[in-house]
Amino acid sequence: MSPEMKKEIIEQCNTPRFRDLNPYEIVALLLNEGSYLASVRTFYRVLKEQDMLHHRSNLRVASRNAKPPERTATGSDQVYTWDITYMARTVKGLFFYAYVISDIFDKSIVGWAVHEEESGRYSSDLFERTLKGRKVKLKALHADNGGPMKGITLMSLAQRTQG
Repeated sequence: MSPEMKKEIIEQCNTPRFRDLNPYEIVALLLNEGSYLASVRTFYRVLKEQDMLHHRSNLRVASRNAKPPERTATGSDQVYTWDITYMARTVKGLFFYAYVISDIFDKSIVGWAVHEEESGRYSSDLFERTLKGRKVKLKALHADNGGPMKGITLMSLAQRTQG
């Protein structure tokens, strides 16, 4: 490929219109306008030679992380948080798993269980026992995105007991 052709590809890729797009998008837009400079693979190759496969704009890349809703509690039994903590055993590499539910209003532990494995079924059973024992309906629950935290059995319990 001639140096002039490479220069034209680089210039096109760095225009304000194309600098935030990848070669697939650039080639497709140019083809829609009836212009063909090179194949997508050639665009990639030329940009890689110039170390330009990254974001080519001076502007900061927009973050797409959505902030989760903030939960506040004005009294007990309004918002719970929970997690599973690993507890070491005497055998290296084996753990017990402590399931703990806390009330964020007063930081009290409202439910807990210890098991030899991590399971969505155990978390669902713990919530069912805790909610029945405290005679409350689940209003809001905060957790990370671990498997048991978003398991189908816990999700169905949450839908059945929403207040």
